[in-house]
Amino acid sequence: MSFDDYLQAHLYANHPEMQVRYIVMCNGWEIRVYDAFLSEGWDDYIHRASKDDCQETFPEIKNFLHQKTLGKALRSQILATIKESLLIEIDENEAESLKKEVVRMYYDALPRIRENAKELKMAAWEQREREDNELLSKLSFEELLELFKSPTNIAPHVSERIFKKFQDADQEGVEKLLDKVCTTYRSSVGSSVRVHMVHVLCRLMEQNIQVKSSSYTESVEASLHELVTANMKYWYFDELGNKENQVNYALCHLDNTCIRVAYKICNRSLMGPLTEILIAKKKTPSTEDFIKESPSVAQDMVGAFNMVNRLFWNKFSGGDVKQIWDIIWGLEEFEEVIDKIPMKSFPNNDGLFYRLDLYGKKLDMLSLGTWDYLSRFKERITLNPDLVNIVKLTREEVLEKMPQPLPKPEHWKKPDESLIRLMEELITKISDKRR
Repeated sequence: MSFDDYLQAHLYANHPEMQVRYIVMCNGWEIRVYDAFLSEGWDDYIHRASKDDCQETFPEIKNFLHQKTLGKALRSQILATIKESLLIEIDENEAESLKKEVVRMYYDALPRIRENAKELKMAAWEQREREDNELLSKLSFEELLELFKSPTNIAPHVSERIFKKFQDADQEGVEKLLDKVCTTYRSSVGSSVRVHMVHVLCRLMEQNIQVKSSSYTESVEASLHELVTANMKYWYFDELGNKENQVNYALCHLDNTCIRVAYKICNRSLMGPLTEILIAKKKTPSTEDFIKESPSVAQDMVGAFNMVNRLFWNKFSGGDVKQIWDIIWGLEEFEEVIDKIPMKSFPNNDGLFYRLDLYGKKLDMLSLGTWDYLSRFKERITLNPDLVNIVKLTREEVLEKMPQPLPKPEHWKKPDESLIRLMEELITKISDKRR
């Protein structure tokens, strides 16, 4: 590059139809950045980087040409020009008029600034959504089931990926997939998995996907009827009324209890630290990066909750029915201790959409989630009389019919003193830290 190249670029940038503020020149070996308005010659550049020093100098150019940096630079130069004009002004009224005009300009621009932020946030969210969907499309049936195990991962688009596998399969593949679905919801899994399976079966019925009778199921309709009726009564099938012998019934209540207690632990112990982390995040990156990432206390809280809940489920769900009920009652005793500490509120404009602290008490996922999906599809699929009666229930009636756990026996003995002691110590530490 030479002065002739600079002169040509400078003339082009200052053309009345262009009015470009900055000039960037590059020949593959060197980059130069000029101020088109103020530069007075070939060596009067703002930034320069060459192949010999690019490790140190190129980041400076990249940072300077960033939208946020350029905007600040332009405003600084405009303000400097305004200041120079004021320093030679003799009429205070003119200065006051300028002040009012600038303030008015700010308030006129504020709605657009806020709209820009919303658009940037939405564009970043859509980009993440595309990336998530692309990732989901590559997961196997078994890998998707791992996602289903999270009680906060209940969005329909997740289970929609299982349905997509049905669409992409041949008839033999469809029948094998349905056998997998049946095997899955009949196994010792959490409520979120079974609710996702309701969605999958409703989609199969909606698309009129048919299968041959197998050792696992007679049809899609039969599977949906089995799953829905079982979910609504927490997989309790003993006609003699011996609920204490029903492992799946106990597991449904263990799921609610683990969710509830895990969330209460995280709420009491992590709300303060996570809020401090969020405040630090606001100070560290640029405003643009913060808007794109949209970090929140709720987002981090969900991650922590899912980890604690999964640890609880993996540790406690493998025992026999008596051990499961002992764990449930032990967790309930621990819950009484943690409830002595007030629930902590999320920062402004933050929080969860679901009340995990009420699961198994005033809310649940299994019966309410099942009823919700069935209600969404009631106009699109043919339901048998039993399922029609379920759809006719109101949300309040579903919650009223929500199965309740077995009461703790009057002379019940704690099965694992060390576990309860460990939890009580944890609550004491949380309480001491709060004070």
